[in-house]
Amino acid sequence: MKKINISIFTGGSGNIELARNLCELNSRTKNISINFLINGYDDGKSTGFLRQLVPGMLGPSDFRKNCSNLILSKNQNEETLKKILDYRIKDFATYNRLLLKIKKQDRTSFQFIDYLPWNKYFEFIEYIKTFDQHLKTCQFQKKNFKDISLGNILFTSFYLSNNKKFNHTIKKFSDFFEIEHNVLNITNGENFFLSGLAESGNFLKDEVSIIENKNKEKISDIFLLKKKLNHRSIKHLESLKDSSKKKKFLNNLNFTPKLNPELNKIIKKSDIIIYGPGTQNSSLYPSYLTKNIKNILMKSKAKKIFISNIFKDKDIVNETTNSIIEKFFYYMNNKKNKKLIKEKLIDYYFVHKTDKSDINNIRKSFY
Repeated sequence: MKKINISIFTGGSGNIELARNLCELNSRTKNISINFLINGYDDGKSTGFLRQLVPGMLGPSDFRKNCSNLILSKNQNEETLKKILDYRIKDFATYNRLLLKIKKQDRTSFQFIDYLPWNKYFEFIEYIKTFDQHLKTCQFQKKNFKDISLGNILFTSFYLSNNKKFNHTIKKFSDFFEIEHNVLNITNGENFFLSGLAESGNFLKDEVSIIENKNKEKISDIFLLKKKLNHRSIKHLESLKDSSKKKKFLNNLNFTPKLNPELNKIIKKSDIIIYGPGTQNSSLYPSYLTKNIKNILMKSKAKKIFISNIFKDKDIVNETTNSIIEKFFYYMNNKKNKKLIKEKLIDYYFVHKTDKSDINNIRKSFY
């Protein structure tokens, strides 16, 4: 039986129900292969801390979350692997108890690790040792070591153990956790940082600022920078009174990431391509800014489906479904005014049921 190849542009948890249902379906039919296409620009509190500890590394969180979403927990082994991925290291004292555990000096903590198969158990120990060896070379405040997922610590160790090759790390990490489907970085693994600009002209300095959007502003544009702006550059940016000048300043610093070479073949083989819901300005739009992704998608013969958000995340609180779709094309066209054949990028729009009182409705005349 020919497998149905599905590729999904996603963040960490916006497509969790879709992922789980497709995995459940495949567990019965054995004829579905799923590719989760993700960017690594997440830079949240604990993820940002890890990225500071290991300069040059993209954010691991969304890759870890998708691996966790793909484990169905139907047996003891799967439950253990999922527990390891999701377990949160509360603080540095908890981390020290983990170290005592792997030294066999504490048998009461982290007992779920004991359920790993013996070969994976010893691998796990070696990866924690690798992370700890690196940690000893870093300068950091112990109070900042908090609420870090054990899965992200392991991913960081995998990265250090695989010559800091991010995309290769994802493969090794997925193999360790016995992930059946493909979790892929959309880019070649080069490190970038996400920032944004609100319509008011306010600068959103990082991915966290975009997600939290504390002032509930409409986000005008996003940018991928080689490094975060320093205090002096932010001051200069804020001194520019005109929003168009601020945008020009940031666009001059903006980079277009190169595509993961594997994606050309994967998209070509796809029968269905889904642009999933999620935190649009951090999880999805940045992925569409990747070099040449538009051309490969337009050549694909797959059925392409755009799924609208049902609920508004904080980054799109002032958007409508219409404007979200318009921005999809804006970023897919790499912010340029070139003519775009929209029908080659989207075949079907999946939006929530019409509700006249909901300003997030799509006009029936739209496309």
